[in-house]
Amino acid sequence: PDHLELARRLAERSITLVRNNDTLIPLQPVPGLRILALEPEPVNVTPADTSAIYPPQLATALRSRHPEVTDVVYPHRPERSDISAVVAKAEGHDLIILGTVTATPGQVDLAHALLELGKPLITVALRTPFDLAAYPGSGTHICTYSSHRPSLDALTSALFGDISFEGHLPAAIPGLYPRGHGIET
Repeated sequence: PDHLELARRLAERSITLVRNNDTLIPLQPVPGLRILALEPEPVNVTPADTSAIYPPQLATALRSRHPEVTDVVYPHRPERSDISAVVAKAEGHDLIILGTVTATPGQVDLAHALLELGKPLITVALRTPFDLAAYPGSGTHICTYSSHRPSLDALTSALFGDISFEGHLPAAIPGLYPRGHGIET
């Protein structure tokens, strides 16, 4: 219990709101709001990584605060057909939350395709903070630094305004934001 409490507190203090140009945050959980939560399938990005043993949790965390969440776990390296299927699914939703992990070329293509839809979109770097550099057109961007449950619970709490965004970038997002940047709410 002590370790879980520490993980919760650290996650809540680290969630970083990098950009809120579209003023989507805090989310207003109005009845009928259909949210599409997109998360890449967990893979071990490095030899020391253990992410693949944890199930996808983004939609589950969001459902704790809003019931109308559809989840799609897409391939870590999505192909054109995967992207087309996700875009078709996104058509029936009011808000899209796209999680990326070390933004692979396919994840970048997916982000661009979703941006072209013109629907409200929140991008979330679920591992390293650098993903926004690959899809800089995102108007609302957050870094969680982890796709594990404490971080996704903290993300959900911050998205809906239950806690403040307190985090700051531990490293610069090249060409966009310096180390230490973070919008506190």
